[in-house]
Amino acid sequence: MKFLVVEDTSYVGEALCEMLRVLSEKMQLGGAIIDWARTIPEAEAFFGQKQYDLVLSDFDLKHPEKNGLELAKIARERGWARKIIIMSGLVKNLVACEEAGFQILPKPSTVQQLMQAIRN
Repeated sequence: MKFLVVEDTSYVGEALCEMLRVLSEKMQLGGAIIDWARTIPEAEAFFGQKQYDLVLSDFDLKHPEKNGLELAKIARERGWARKIIIMSGLVKNLVACEEAGFQILPKPSTVQQLMQAIRN
């Protein structure tokens, strides 16, 4: 399975990548390929190279024109990912993502919550 993590906070990105590695093995998803983009331009560059099975993106990315929801909308429109999950610690952001038809995950979240989100 090919994963893309879009997260600008280093320790959170590292933790998410490790969680995906462990869950991929536990859930028997095959060899996990995990890319990590720290910015929206980095994510867009990864999207230009391959299609992802799952994109796990923070909502609150530091960018003057886009946030994680805007990036997710573009990725969905262009078919860059089969599944997109957007994370945020703010309820208003999660509501906006859900209203736009995206799967959401609260921050912080547990390994069990992430595993459930991958399965759904």
